[in-house]
Amino acid sequence: MAKLMVIPSQEDISDFMNYADAFLFGIEKMSVHMPFYISIKQVKKYVKEMKKSKKKLFIALNKNMQNEDLKNLESLLIQLDNLDVDGIFYYDVAVLNIKKRLDLQIPLVWSAEHLTTNYATIQFWKNQGIDYTYISSEITLREILEIREHTNCKLIVPIFGYLPIFVSKRHTVKNYLKKFRLQNSSNIHYLRLKEEEYPIIDDELGSTIYSAHILNGYHEYLVLDDIEYVTLNSFEIPNEKFLKIVKMYFEKNPNHEKRINQMLLNTNKGFLHKETIYKVKKI
Repeated sequence: MAKLMVIPSQEDISDFMNYADAFLFGIEKMSVHMPFYISIKQVKKYVKEMKKSKKKLFIALNKNMQNEDLKNLESLLIQLDNLDVDGIFYYDVAVLNIKKRLDLQIPLVWSAEHLTTNYATIQFWKNQGIDYTYISSEITLREILEIREHTNCKLIVPIFGYLPIFVSKRHTVKNYLKKFRLQNSSNIHYLRLKEEEYPIIDDELGSTIYSAHILNGYHEYLVLDDIEYVTLNSFEIPNEKFLKIVKMYFEKNPNHEKRINQMLLNTNKGFLHKETIYKVKKI
C-alpha cells in the first residue's frame, strides 16, 4: 500500500511523526502550493529531525523559474544534495539540467501538476533521469493504475486536500483591490461562483486559485497497492482536524472516509471517477 507523505502546517510538526512516512516542505520564494515555506537553514534542522525519526524529507522547488532564479537554484540544489534530502519536487526543467550538469545525486520528482497525465511522457522523463512523478489531480483512478502498469517510474499521488487549479504570475487579487482602492486585510481571499467558494492566495510569486472542495480519496488510497506515496495537504485545514485525518489515513479503516466527510462537509472525489470529455484521437 502507498505510504503517507504529509504536507503539514508549521505548527507542531512533531505531532505527525508517528503517522507519516515522509514530509514535503517548500523553500521560500522558490516553491508554490505549500501551506508554509522554510529557509535552507531550516531544512538543515528538519533533516536532522527526519533522520532521527527515520522519516523521508522531500523539498519543493516547484515554481516556474526565471533567469534571475538560476544562480540561487543551483546553490540550493548543491546544498540539498549535500544534506542528503530524499527528493526534490520540481516544475521547471532547469532543475533536471542543473542536476545533470553538476552530476548531483539527489532524486527528482517531476511535479508539473497539469502535465503528468500519461505514462509515455512520464517514461520519457524517467529515461532522462527523474526518479518520481507527482501525478496530476485531473485524471481518474483508472488512469493512475494504467500509468502504474506501463512505467517503472516511482509515483506520488495527491489523495487529500484542496487542489491548485489555476496559477498566474499576475497579482489578480492585489490588482483588483488596487483598482477599486480596497484594503487588503487578509492573506487569503475567496472567489464566489455558483454558490461555491474558491480559495485564492496572492503572494509575491503571483496568484493561485484552489478547488472549492477538499479532495478525499480515502477508499481510493486503500487500493493503491503499487504506488510509492500519496500526499495529504493541510492547506486551509485547521491543524487539529488535519492531525485527526492523518491518523485516520494511517489506520486504514474503510469506515473513516465517512467520518472525514462529516468532519469537513465540503469534500468530494475530484476527478478520481470523472472521465475526461476530450481525448486525443488515435490515428
